[in-house]
Amino acid sequence: MGRRCQGAFSRRANATTPLPEAVWVAQVKNESKGNWLCTRCRLATTWWERAFGLMGVRSLGNEEGLLLVPAKGGIHTFFVRFPMDVAYLSPDLRVVALRQGMTPFRVWLPRMKDAVLALELPAGRLAETNTQVGDQLTVTLLQWQ
Repeated sequence: MGRRCQGAFSRRANATTPLPEAVWVAQVKNESKGNWLCTRCRLATTWWERAFGLMGVRSLGNEEGLLLVPAKGGIHTFFVRFPMDVAYLSPDLRVVALRQGMTPFRVWLPRMKDAVLALELPAGRLAETNTQVGDQLTVTLLQWQ
């Protein structure tokens, strides 16, 4: 099992479920509430991955998500087929802004200077996990495939 580091990423060898694409996969936990936001979260680290994000994806499973690293310029839902929840995070993985039920063809430019990462989740997931501004999250890297 991987170490969970506050404000940093850790890596676990021998992850169990392979993915079809070459991507980083992680788990995101709300340490303040003690629950998992996303157990199968893709990381978008290149400009291309961040620009395309969830475009073309039909839906997200309850435990799926996308972490945009970095996401300083805001996010969009152009050509995304479903509403989603978005949490903006500071460099130390503290929640600094939330948007629930962001519908397709919208743009969100958070005004907080420390909002540098964006976690995109299925609509309703933030409410289900009771995630709020100020909560501390951890990200555990599972695999590079």
